[in-house]
Amino acid sequence: MKTAILTIALAASTAHADLVECPATQQGARLTNAGVYMREEKVELMGAPRRVPGGIDADFGFTRDDVKWLACKYEAATVRWYRLSAKATRCDLKKRGDAGGKVTATVLCK
Repeated sequence: MKTAILTIALAASTAHADLVECPATQQGARLTNAGVYMREEKVELMGAPRRVPGGIDADFGFTRDDVKWLACKYEAATVRWYRLSAKATRCDLKKRGDAGGKVTATVLCK
């Protein structure tokens, strides 16, 4: 029994996931969109988008150590970049809403 509990505890402690959420506003501009990009040149990826109630979910697969970015896009062409974990091999983007100020975007990378 002790061995099983220790095994579960170790597995849970080694699991690694990063959650990044775009702020609703950036320097007074409202969030309008978000996307996942790759490499230092920041090439936008399409992923595998699925329409869900209230928005879109998109899945992205990577090889370990790929350079990955989340771009949070705001009014007035303002973009805030977040570098995602190099260890992640899968990222899931969830976008909800369709109007400035009512848009949310999060990405979970594992």
